[in-house]
Amino acid sequence: MAQPISVDIFHFPRSCISSLDTWISMDRGCSLTKLVYVDKSDYTDNSEAVAVSCALFHNSKFEDGLAYVKERAIIPKSGKMRVTGAGGVFYEKIIKEKMGLETVFIDEFASQCKGLFFLVNNLSFEEISYPRPDVGKLAEITHSKMMEKMIDQFNQKVQLEKEGDAKKPEAKFPALFVFIGSGGGIVSVNEEGKF
Repeated sequence: MAQPISVDIFHFPRSCISSLDTWISMDRGCSLTKLVYVDKSDYTDNSEAVAVSCALFHNSKFEDGLAYVKERAIIPKSGKMRVTGAGGVFYEKIIKEKMGLETVFIDEFASQCKGLFFLVNNLSFEEISYPRPDVGKLAEITHSKMMEKMIDQFNQKVQLEKEGDAKKPEAKFPALFVFIGSGGGIVSVNEEGKF
């Protein structure tokens, strides 16, 4: 069985996931399969936090990824595995056969925006971000005048809202959410999580 390219672990308060009927989900994109699950070895009934693992596999190792997670994840006797990406629909029968779970397709765009809102409101910046890249090379990139104007307007709006709200000097929203993958986009997410 192939091993994952990487496994990242995030810790959440138990209350964030206790109402879910299954603690396993998958995104099968154009090149990579991402499987998110609660690992049996990291779980105790009385802990206040739950470790959620995210294993990354090349799509050529898709079935190995399912086997890897099946060995490690808490898999309910009933419930449905949430899936995103075209492969979640295309490989529905294989997922059911290997995991023993029905699948439910979730709109990826909406789930990314809701997930961003959830993570930013429940975890610290250090827990949800990678080290900042060297911006020296980014400073050399030129933008169109329209893009520069949009960026300036957004920065001014955020700065004014931060300055005007003494109770929330470190306001997290509104924010621009930029996602790049098989598809990509830029979305404005407000303080209520609407996009």
